[in-house]
Amino acid sequence: MSEEDKRKAIPEANFRKGVFFALVAGVFSAGMNFGLQGGRALEEAAQAAGTAPQWCGLPVVLLVLWGGFAVEATWCLWRNARNGTFGDYRRIVPLNYLCCAAIGGLWVVQFVCQKAGEPMMGDLRYVSFAVVMASTILGSTVAGLALGEWRGTGVRTRALLGLGMAVMLAGFVAMSLGSR
Repeated sequence: MSEEDKRKAIPEANFRKGVFFALVAGVFSAGMNFGLQGGRALEEAAQAAGTAPQWCGLPVVLLVLWGGFAVEATWCLWRNARNGTFGDYRRIVPLNYLCCAAIGGLWVVQFVCQKAGEPMMGDLRYVSFAVVMASTILGSTVAGLALGEWRGTGVRTRALLGLGMAVMLAGFVAMSLGSR
């Protein structure tokens, strides 16, 4: 796209700001993984209470996701107060609330599945978060391609997208072969 078309499509686009927030999100994502992997004592307590191994990680998921929700809700409410945008919630189409609830539900389910599958991963349980994140990226990229989100991008952009997907798939293959 030309610079003018980019500005028309997304008037607030700022590459440097985007890279900054991508890096911050990456660091915070790693923090979430530390939280999910650091709850071993909670998992052991659940197992000692008689919980089946595949469900022992659920208290950890609950604690980590509620912590993330508290931070995110505080940030959103602070921004609403600062910008005077509380009234926007009344103007939102109800379908948008349903879509948001569905996305939130899927977000929670992926971590429930991650923690439920970890006992079967043995010594490789620490890579479960990377598998979930890479699967999310691959799935959303394929969906974006199918829905035409990448239409209008250049050959170089599509080549980089393909390279990134190939690297993630190679990582899946390497982890699978390394776990044998």
